[in-house]
Amino acid sequence: MGLGFSDGFPPSEASGFWEHWCAAYDGFLATEHGSPCNWCGKTEEAHDKECEGAFG
Repeated sequence: MGLGFSDGFPPSEASGFWEHWCAAYDGFLATEHGSPCNWCGKTEEAHDKECEGAFG
């Protein structure tokens, strides 16, 4: 997931999950679209805003 190469699995957008770096878990986690992270509570919307600020 999110490794930048074709590993035979569909991209996270197609699988119904969003990915983020979770500081509480200290790693990448995939979380179901529309649900907050079970570890840190981050939402997909907050993650998208962070990415826009960093890359947009």
